[in-house]
Amino acid sequence: MRTREGFTLLETVVAVAVLAIVLTALTTVATSSLRTGRDGNFKIQATQVLDTVGRRVAGGVDLALLPAQDTPITVGYGDVDDVVDFGDTTWSDAFRFTITRDGSVTVGASSVARYRIEVCHRSGDDERCVRGTTLSREGSSP
Repeated sequence: MRTREGFTLLETVVAVAVLAIVLTALTTVATSSLRTGRDGNFKIQATQVLDTVGRRVAGGVDLALLPAQDTPITVGYGDVDDVVDFGDTTWSDAFRFTITRDGSVTVGASSVARYRIEVCHRSGDDERCVRGTTLSREGSSP
């Protein structure tokens, strides 16, 4: 007959093993959730970069952003702030973008160029992109 109460060594080891399995599962879920949230934030920021670049292209403000047909403009990682001033934020290392002239659109006697813009960001080992289309005057690469 047992005179002392408590857990045996085997019961303690089993309890610790079960706890380790539960904590591993929770850590995996938390890590996945954080990664998904970070990717969502990058997508929102990439969309903001797309909006800013698209407005500059549509307004014809910066002729250097209006490529000629078959001559896309690509601004790589680390160079975005050199081309487009986003104010206080530093986006150079996080994003790259490509602007491609995609033909023309004619309405009546007026014709404007159609530009496709793609903004990409790194997500771990992958690269994820958002795309948009805008119209502007005819441009040419410098």
